[in-house]
Amino acid sequence: MLPDDSVPIDSPLDRAQAGRPKLGRPRRVRITTTIEPAKLALLRDYAKREHKSLGQLADEYVDEHFSPEDS
Repeated sequence: MLPDDSVPIDSPLDRAQAGRPKLGRPRRVRITTTIEPAKLALLRDYAKREHKSLGQLADEYVDEHFSPEDS
């Protein structure tokens, strides 16, 4: 067994909970976009190397580029 095999890739601790968020918690931002097939293949390869889903990559992108500035 390899050391990386002991931790499941889709561990529930790494993912946001499914369903509607509890009251008072922020809602997930929804983005709709079109991605060229060649770019999508590159994104899938990158996500696989990073052991993340495409949704997790999108969440990180939104957090990095669209998070509210501290006042």
